[in-house]
Amino acid sequence: MAIDARHVSKTFAHFNALKDVSLHIQQGELVALLGPSGSGKTTLLRIIAGLDAPDPNPETAVFVNEEDISRKPLSERRVGFVFQHYALFRHMTVFENIAFGLRVRPSKLRPSAAAIRSKVNELLELIQLGRWASHYPSQLSGGQRQRVALARALAIEPSILLLDEPFGALDARVRQDLRRWLRNLHSKIHITSVLVTHDQEEALEVADRVVIMNHGRIEQVGTPDEVFHRPASEFVVTFLGNVNLFHGRVESGQTRVGKAILGGHHESAVPDGKSARVFVRPYELEIERQQTNGASVPSRVSRIQSAGSMVRVELSSEHSEDITVELTHDRFRDLSIQPGDNVFVRVRDARIFVADQPVDDYSI
Repeated sequence: MAIDARHVSKTFAHFNALKDVSLHIQQGELVALLGPSGSGKTTLLRIIAGLDAPDPNPETAVFVNEEDISRKPLSERRVGFVFQHYALFRHMTVFENIAFGLRVRPSKLRPSAAAIRSKVNELLELIQLGRWASHYPSQLSGGQRQRVALARALAIEPSILLLDEPFGALDARVRQDLRRWLRNLHSKIHITSVLVTHDQEEALEVADRVVIMNHGRIEQVGTPDEVFHRPASEFVVTFLGNVNLFHGRVESGQTRVGKAILGGHHESAVPDGKSARVFVRPYELEIERQQTNGASVPSRVSRIQSAGSMVRVELSSEHSEDITVELTHDRFRDLSIQPGDNVFVRVRDARIFVADQPVDDYSI
C-alpha cells in the first residue's frame, strides 16, 4: 500500500522537529529515512504510525492506500512497528511473542487457535527460527531477538511496516548480516516498508529509495545511486561518506583551486570571483610523481595507512589543506611513496558547489 504524507510539521516546545514535510512512498517500496540525530526522521515515522500527532494544519494528512488515516487511532491503522530495543515479552516464548498480536484481538476478529498456530509457524520459518519456538528471549542472540520482533510485527498482517533503527543496538557484523536478511525478506513479502536509520551504509544497501533529512526538512529523495553520485546539496555529499574539501574560485566559467583548473564551463552563469567549494571522495583522487595536467594539486605525504583493502594516504596541499586519498595496493607499490615525499594529487571526479548550489559535476 502506498503512503502519502502531506505538509507534516511537528513542534516540541520551541524545537521544530518537522517543517512542512511531504513524502510519497510507492506500494511495495522499502524506503530509508536517513539523517543525523535531530533531523526529524523518527518523528515522521511516529506520525505515520499514529504514535505522535502532527501540528494542527488543514493541509496536513497521512494517506495509506488513498485513505486518510490522520485521525485514526493507532489500533485501527494496521501498522507493524519494530523498535530498536526489540520490546519482546521476557516471560513469553518466541512462539507466544509472535502470536501475541493475534491473541489479543477482539473475539470477533481473533483467528482460531489452529489458524494462529499455522500463521506463527509460517513466520518462524520465514525468519529462520523454527527450532527456537519454545525458547525465551533471554536465550537468543540480539540478531535473533530482532528477527522475532519483526515476525511479531508481521503476524498481524499490517498494511505497512515501520522500522525505527532496528539494528542500532547490534554489533557491526550482526547488523551487516541482518541488513542482507531484511533485503531478502522484503523481496519475498513486498510489504511497503519505512526504515529509519542514521547509518549511511545501511540505507544505501537496503533501501529502494533513500530520503535524506536535515533539520526537519527533506534534503533529497532518490535511489541509493542517485543520492550518492548526484547529491543535491553540500549536506548530502558530506553526510554520505568521507570527502575532501577544496576551496576554489570561479574564473571565466571554470573552477580554479590554486593553479589547478577543475571542470569546463559551468552550465549556469556564475560571476567571476565567486567562491567555490569542491568535494572529492578519497577514491576519486590519484597520486602522481610528476604533474601531468592542470588539474593536479602539489602536496606532501604526511601519513600512510596500508592495513585494509585500500591504502589510505594522508597529505597536505600547498595551501595546507588536508587531503585523504585511497589507493589500491598495486597502485601504492607502483608509486613507492613515503611520508615526506612531494607529489601531485590529481582530481578525477568532483562535485562543485557555489553558495550551496550544485554548479558542476566534474570528471576526467
